[in-house]
Amino acid sequence: MGAGTGDGSQTPRPRGVSAAPVVIAEAPLVGRAGQLAQVAEAVARAKAGRPGVVLISGEPGCGKTRLLKDVTASLAVEWATAEGYALPGGALPPYYAVGRAVRSLAPGAEMGAVAGGVGGIAGDEGRIRLFDSVAASVDAAASDRPVAIALDDMQWAGRDDWDAVAHIVRAVRGPVVAVVAARDSVWSAKSPAAAALVELNRLRLLTDVRLAPLGGGEVETLCSHALGGPVAPGLCERVRGASDGNPFLVEELLAHLLRNGGVAMREGAWDLVEGEPSVPPTIALAVGQALDALDTAARRALRLGAVAGRTFDAVTLGPALTPGVERALLEPAAGELVSAAGRRAWSFRHDLVREAVLGGIEPDEAAELHRAVADACEAAAPAAGAFSRLAAIAYHRERSGQHAEAAEAAIEASLAAAAAFATEDAVALAAAAVDAAGRVGAAPAAGELRARALLRLGEAHLRRATCSRPRRGSSGSSRLAPGIRTLRRWAGCGWAWWRAAARSISGRRRRWRGR
Repeated sequence: MGAGTGDGSQTPRPRGVSAAPVVIAEAPLVGRAGQLAQVAEAVARAKAGRPGVVLISGEPGCGKTRLLKDVTASLAVEWATAEGYALPGGALPPYYAVGRAVRSLAPGAEMGAVAGGVGGIAGDEGRIRLFDSVAASVDAAASDRPVAIALDDMQWAGRDDWDAVAHIVRAVRGPVVAVVAARDSVWSAKSPAAAALVELNRLRLLTDVRLAPLGGGEVETLCSHALGGPVAPGLCERVRGASDGNPFLVEELLAHLLRNGGVAMREGAWDLVEGEPSVPPTIALAVGQALDALDTAARRALRLGAVAGRTFDAVTLGPALTPGVERALLEPAAGELVSAAGRRAWSFRHDLVREAVLGGIEPDEAAELHRAVADACEAAAPAAGAFSRLAAIAYHRERSGQHAEAAEAAIEASLAAAAAFATEDAVALAAAAVDAAGRVGAAPAAGELRARALLRLGEAHLRRATCSRPRRGSSGSSRLAPGIRTLRRWAGCGWAWWRAAARSISGRRRRWRGR
């Protein structure tokens, strides 16, 4: 993801490649046959006189609203449909979502009018009478034709709306079904929906419909419909990898690529032009808004996590994970960006979300965050830590500008990798040590560090060649021998450089003492 046009510039369209239209065709509902069958069964039960609630839940962008609209459209021929929705923010009147729905169903059932007719009875008794009156109005409408109440974005609804839904479905006797779409945060014990969902499930009035990410074939189908033609495997893999099969992110990413000339029709199929897809500005804006809803400490924790990787934990965050931050990461606001990945561990919902968080970090802050992650890894690593932890320390030290420390960590990581028989990783880490040591500068110890890194690289190459050498009698042994001799000379060169550097440093020290 990081190699695209992260600076917001447009990817140039190569000559001779057909230009793409800047319109994404509306794709059909893909990969939701099982969920549609669940909804159909619940609707059939309601029509037979067993009212219930269908809860369509999933992560943001998984297609809840699209499925809800398709269900509502299919029922509109035979059923009376009443639609409502919730909005973010705490300044909305009570029963906002349910009130919109029942008002469209029966004007006399408007929540305000019904509340006035209750006669100002206070407390729970007045609330129950209000619910009973609304349920009676819905039941009356269901005597003419079945009633479907469709409620969207109910993750933002308060407890009053959820309690009203539960009471209506429990009180009516006619053919009534409520189809509710909400983010998976409603399943939290702290959610306003918790009490209503527990009660509905206890009474077996709840149908739980979860929307999972799309699979590879489903993403390919969605891409083909959106672009209006076949899709090359490479493009499909990149889009699926960046979106994790989230339908909304798939469509946003494709639209972004089309607008910026990042895809083109070649040899009868749509394919990437060059590079990797960058973060669409619409996604960056949404992620920025979600971050702004958090306090400063929680924002810093998420930026630390983004620097560390897709998944991060309490060890990675170190001192930044205060009790307040840990509570904030469990709240719905942070849940739009990350989800729990174990005990005191979190994972960004998608690579695109993590890339958007990274894109909002200034270079100076990024260096400081890399240093903090490296410090946290070093503080938690055992004396003989795994080479993956040492490799992470080397990477973050390098990204923070601590080149000498990065080279030292990369050398140790290479040695640990070799001890674990990970010869390819040992070579790559040794090469990283050489690169980091080359950026240390002209400090007295820089030459020795570079020599040690070169020696480790030569040893790593030699170990890899030795491990991959054919057994005695193999026809490839004679071809491999010259390469091994070359590697031995390379290792000897590194050793000679190290000794020369050591002699040079010793000579400087003697001359300094003589003064």
